[in-house]
Amino acid sequence: MRNKRIFEITFCAIMAAMAIALNSVASLQLTQAIKITFYALPLLVVGICFGPLMGLTTGLVAGVVLQLISPYGISLSSPFWALAPIAWGAISGLIYKVTKKINKWVAIILSVAIASIAANLINTFAMIMDSLLVKDSWYTISAIMIDWPGRLLTMAVTMVPYIIITGIVCDSLNHIYFINNDEKEEKIEEETIKEVDENN
Repeated sequence: MRNKRIFEITFCAIMAAMAIALNSVASLQLTQAIKITFYALPLLVVGICFGPLMGLTTGLVAGVVLQLISPYGISLSSPFWALAPIAWGAISGLIYKVTKKINKWVAIILSVAIASIAANLINTFAMIMDSLLVKDSWYTISAIMIDWPGRLLTMAVTMVPYIIITGIVCDSLNHIYFINNDEKEEKIEEETIKEVDENN
């Protein structure tokens, strides 16, 4: 159990660092408000594989660091911008936990889709708060609303690779280590009970 906890913490720390790195090297800024980025992939993996609490914690670490190293600097709206990474990890983990018994891929699709929508809405809210709180903000309410359909389209397009990659990575992790795998845990319990009965 102790080794499993160490593995989880180490893995989540690596995923937080990877999210921060991907935000820099795997992002394409199309307009001031529209950005294609894959920084959320590690956060989705953590949420789905380790649950909403670990997803929230990893997203929080990534969100805070991303704001600290942001080229725009720290501002009154920074806490609102840090919420989206938290949503990616926490919401994906929560949805997967609730729906995983239906079907693995259905659960992953729902987790990624709902987390994507939540992150989109949170980022829109962050833009609005930025326009209200920050002097000389890049954002105006009208510009945010005009760009929103484009952001929704970008979200829909990136959901496809998000779902595929997240599913493949989580499946690989489940084969390497016992993570959120009820069948394996039940099998271990059955084997333990069987050994106890044989010894008695």
